[in-house]
Amino acid sequence: MYSGYLLLMMSLYAMLFDNDEFEKPGSIKFTWDPLFWGMGTEVFEYDNRSLQDVILKGVEGNGWLGVCCEPNLVFVVIAVRYYDIREGTKLVAEMTQKYSEAWDKKGMVQPDGMYADWLMLKQDVTIPPRDVPYGAMPLRQIGFTAWANAFLHAWNPSLVRPLFDAQSKGHFTRINNQYHAHPDGFANPFGHLVRTQNADPTSKIPQLTPIANPFPPTYTYGVLTQWLSELPGKAEILPDLLASADTHLNPTWERSGLYYPRQDEQLPDTADTGITYMNPFSGNAPMGYARLNVPNGQNIMYTSPWTKEDLAKRPYVDGVMELII
Repeated sequence: MYSGYLLLMMSLYAMLFDNDEFEKPGSIKFTWDPLFWGMGTEVFEYDNRSLQDVILKGVEGNGWLGVCCEPNLVFVVIAVRYYDIREGTKLVAEMTQKYSEAWDKKGMVQPDGMYADWLMLKQDVTIPPRDVPYGAMPLRQIGFTAWANAFLHAWNPSLVRPLFDAQSKGHFTRINNQYHAHPDGFANPFGHLVRTQNADPTSKIPQLTPIANPFPPTYTYGVLTQWLSELPGKAEILPDLLASADTHLNPTWERSGLYYPRQDEQLPDTADTGITYMNPFSGNAPMGYARLNVPNGQNIMYTSPWTKEDLAKRPYVDGVMELII
C-alpha cells in the first residue's frame, strides 16, 4: 500500500508540474536503521521508474491480482497511467485488462455489492467467502470498499457508479432532511434489514439489534467523504457529512491547516445519528481531500492528464505559499 501511495505521489508531481525530480536515479532513498535488530544500516534507493518496475513485477507474479496490501490496485494503475503520458508508453491498457479479467474470475464484487476485503493468495480464498450467510462472520467494514472506490473510479467508473446504492445501504441515512454516516456496527444490521425485510431506509429502526463483539471503530468517516467527493450526483450527501464533522468533531486549525483531532471511541447512543470516532488518518488526510476534490476529480486527471505540451502553454505562478501564510 505504501509503495502504491508513493508511486502515485511521484507520478502526480511529475504530471502536474512537468518536473523530473523523482525520475532521476536515486531520487528516493529509504534508510533502514533499527536500533536492536537487523544487520546494520541498510539504504534502498529508487526513482519513479525503478519503483514502478518492482511493483509491476509483483503484480504480474501474483497473476495480475495485485501486490501485498495494494487494495484494488488503484494507486498503481493511476500512477502507471501518468507514467505512460510522460514516457509515451502503453503499459496501463494491458494492465487494467489483465487485472479486470483476473478479478472477474475471483469474484471481487460480493453478493451485498461490496468488494472482497482480502485475498489469501496461497490458499486461493477471498474474505469473506461468497456463500457465507449474514451474521456468520464479523461484520463488513465499508471502509475497504469506499477507499477503493475513491480511486478505482478514476479508471473504472462503469463498475463503481452502479454499485453505490447497494454498497451504501445502512451507511448513509437521511432523517429530518439531514444525511448521516453511521459506524459499521449500526450500518451492517440496518442495511441487512433494508435489503431483506424492505425496511424503510429513512427511519430509525426500533428492531435493530446491536452486533455482539463488533470490530473497533475504523477510519470509515474519512474514506466515506473521499468516496462521495469523487462521485458525480452525490453533492447533496457530502456537505451534510462535512457539516456534521464541523459540528461534532472539534475542527481545529493549526499552522493554516484544518484537521479533526483524534477521538478514540464512538460515543454512546450516537450510532443512529452519526460517526463520532475519529482517527489521525481520517482527520488529517481524506476529509481534507474531500473538501478539495471535485466530482470526477481523479477520473478527469486519468482521462485528460496534463502533458508537457499543455503545461508549456500555461503561465508559471510562484510565491503562492507566501501569500497563504
